[in-house]
Amino acid sequence: MGRMAAIQSEIEHGRRRALERIGELVAEEARSEFGTYQPAVADLPAWAPLADDTLNDWQGHPGKITLGYASEGTDNPLLREGDQRDSISHTVESDREVVIGSPDIRMVYSELGTESEPPRSTLARAAIKSTPEALRIAAEEALGGLVGGRPRLT
Repeated sequence: MGRMAAIQSEIEHGRRRALERIGELVAEEARSEFGTYQPAVADLPAWAPLADDTLNDWQGHPGKITLGYASEGTDNPLLREGDQRDSISHTVESDREVVIGSPDIRMVYSELGTESEPPRSTLARAAIKSTPEALRIAAEEALGGLVGGRPRLT
């Protein structure tokens, strides 16, 4: 019974390690998407170009160029000072759940879009793009629990 308990314990620890690694993987991928137009992934559309009204002054409101967030000919969607991007993090809630997100309410508008802005998903896109690596991580950790140690799958 001692060996079985040790295997069970290692499997539980392996799940937490896997979730920690996967959470960081997806959060890092989401953060990397800010500031660069993203292509379509799965059923998520490619990011639409920023509207002219967003880049240039419009009806007395300064645009991103005037505010110094973009230069003419260069725009950087979702990226201003980086605070929204930098707010993305992950938390392992249990040995079965990792939460990846942001407390910044603007993330909801970015992910889903609004009446006046198209969706520019980062979190869902990052989860989809990270799936193959996440599965490899999960397999490594699961195998490690069964055989003792942490084999590296390539």
